[in-house]
Amino acid sequence: MSGSSPKSGLRPSCDNHAAGGIVRPSVIDAVVVAHGDLDQVRRCVRGLRWSSVPVRRMVVVDTLGGVSSALSAMDSGHWLHVIDRHDNPGYGEAINVGIAATDAPYVLLANADVYVDCDALEHLIGHMQVENDVACVGPKFRHINGEWQDGAFRFPGIVQAFIDAWPVPGWLRRGRLNGRISSDGGPVDIDHPLGACMLVRRLSFDAVDGFDSKYWMYSEEVDFCWRLKDAGWRVTHVPAAHVWHVGGASTRRQSSRMFVQLYRSRARWYRSCKRPVVARISLAAMRWGLRLQASLGFRARRPARDYRTAIEAIENT
Repeated sequence: MSGSSPKSGLRPSCDNHAAGGIVRPSVIDAVVVAHGDLDQVRRCVRGLRWSSVPVRRMVVVDTLGGVSSALSAMDSGHWLHVIDRHDNPGYGEAINVGIAATDAPYVLLANADVYVDCDALEHLIGHMQVENDVACVGPKFRHINGEWQDGAFRFPGIVQAFIDAWPVPGWLRRGRLNGRISSDGGPVDIDHPLGACMLVRRLSFDAVDGFDSKYWMYSEEVDFCWRLKDAGWRVTHVPAAHVWHVGGASTRRQSSRMFVQLYRSRARWYRSCKRPVVARISLAAMRWGLRLQASLGFRARRPARDYRTAIEAIENT
């Protein structure tokens, strides 16, 4: 792994560089969505400034407040811009707002709780510039404790609906049956990356009208990539590009609300994108799994009311 842990506060190493990529300068803008956690916002911005491929323009969409003052000392010239959206329109709409303020042919989309290795953008842009039909690429993610995180997926189906909602072993959640894709070699085609960090081609983003704002949180990247692939574009995982990810940094404070929102968005996606019979079976699997977990009492991972409210969200979406 190139680069130091973000805990160290040191500039990552840039010893390794993308092989075979074109990597023209000044072709990447970045949009970062921030919701509190100002230390993480600073770290994310600092990591992008240290990138071996320069980000020409950085747009931070602030959905909570305080970002402008936190980043004021880091702004030199017109590189960094903060857009105030304290009404919190949701992650997908915040991305749309941010990308409208950029004009580079490639745009990095990221949560504020990610920290890119110095050469990560070099690997991502290098792949996209030699594969003209690739619309979106995702990196390999790593937790702050050093463990790898799932970051490449197949589109959800009936099996994934069952595994995600039912109390099953962790190894099953992390496996291929649950749509996880693992690659330690070269780039591999996938259905969608983890939405916390991905590089998109502006042409393809505009062609499918960006993110659907009806997905206030969760599944927005699944829907986006579904529409990209339906339009004939490819989506790729580039494991040589490494990104550190805190995960749940802004949602942990409102865990119950976000849990319900997760299933609301999943229900919307199944109903919108899958055949009716697949959607009905998948949503039934989720409802029964959540009912089972609500009945487990103290053995459940969260209060029973969260599961019951999530079931209502599935039924009413």
